[in-house]
Amino acid sequence: MHEFLNKLNLQTLTDEDREHLEKEITSEEIRESIFNTAGGKSPGLDGFPIEFYRSFLPKLIEPLCSMFNYAIESEKLPDTLEQALITVLLKPGKDPLLCGSYRPISLLNTSYKILAKLIALRLDRVLPDLVDMDQTGFVRNRSSPDNIRRLFNIMHYVENDQESVVAASLDAEKAFDRIEWNYLFEVLQRMNIGPKYVGLIRLLYKCPVAQILTNGNISSQFSLSRGTRQGCPVSPLLFSLAIEPLAEAFRSHPSIHGVRIGGREHLVSLYADDILLYLTKPEISLRTLVDILKEYGTFSGYKINLSKSIIMPFNRAAMQNPILDQPFSWKPQKMTYLGLQIPSEITKTYQLNYTPLLKKVGEELDRWRDLPISLIGRVNCVKM
Repeated sequence: MHEFLNKLNLQTLTDEDREHLEKEITSEEIRESIFNTAGGKSPGLDGFPIEFYRSFLPKLIEPLCSMFNYAIESEKLPDTLEQALITVLLKPGKDPLLCGSYRPISLLNTSYKILAKLIALRLDRVLPDLVDMDQTGFVRNRSSPDNIRRLFNIMHYVENDQESVVAASLDAEKAFDRIEWNYLFEVLQRMNIGPKYVGLIRLLYKCPVAQILTNGNISSQFSLSRGTRQGCPVSPLLFSLAIEPLAEAFRSHPSIHGVRIGGREHLVSLYADDILLYLTKPEISLRTLVDILKEYGTFSGYKINLSKSIIMPFNRAAMQNPILDQPFSWKPQKMTYLGLQIPSEITKTYQLNYTPLLKKVGEELDRWRDLPISLIGRVNCVKM
């Protein structure tokens, strides 16, 4: 791990931002955390939703502040804050008979989520300074359409190039659940995040336990030893930091070649764990890419699902020279990226994405037209 990270030029916090993360928890921060936590969510084992804390805020804010600061001082959360109830959600369009078709969600006690949200709000302010512009997931003022627009611009630019250009779309196995904590804490320290704030993160991950909720039945309790909880407010931000060294390893390696446009090399786009690489000299670049992924996975917990990771050609030169001697699937026609169908021929984008959508909307409107409902009912149908 240390040898891998020592080669990288990771971005670091300024002393001013480091001090911002290190300050003592205040009542005003707790208030901000409570009103920035989304409502209408399932509570944890204690049954208290965020609406309860908002309603009784004047009576609860000082006890919460005392509890959080005492937990930091004693380096131990109350047992109830360490508990999680794990349930699963079926992924859209997946086979319900397969275990891999379900996404685990941790139902956490709201008092825990208030603390985690407070930690996340502090980190949110400085995250853009620690994570390269290539990463758009869960970073303020960045969003997935940035990745889509960048992808289409690159495809258009290289369409008539004589040099082969391909995209490599990497699919990670249970990315959030596999991150090793020792690796995560090492990355935080290398980014100049101070010991008090790292201690806050360690507090969340010191002795977490969980139970499984299945068809109304709750399993016995077990300990967790890795991963960032899906359902925890700070988890996606921590994952963005944890995956940044991998992206930097791609960017800094001389044998991985991206697409150069206007003096800038475009190599990788990330949205949380969705990674897309734009590669020239693909025979060389792909071999190096696989080697980096293997080395990174040995200490981070990150693992690529090779059967779902694909290579797609971006131009005629790449189409005429398919690269079959590599572990990824070769998809010469299209791929799915961030919910969109991306064809190798960019002119087919509308046909693949908008035509089926317009057809579906038209069929729904035809069905509604024949329903015996009032004008107000029809208006409500359209608004749904």
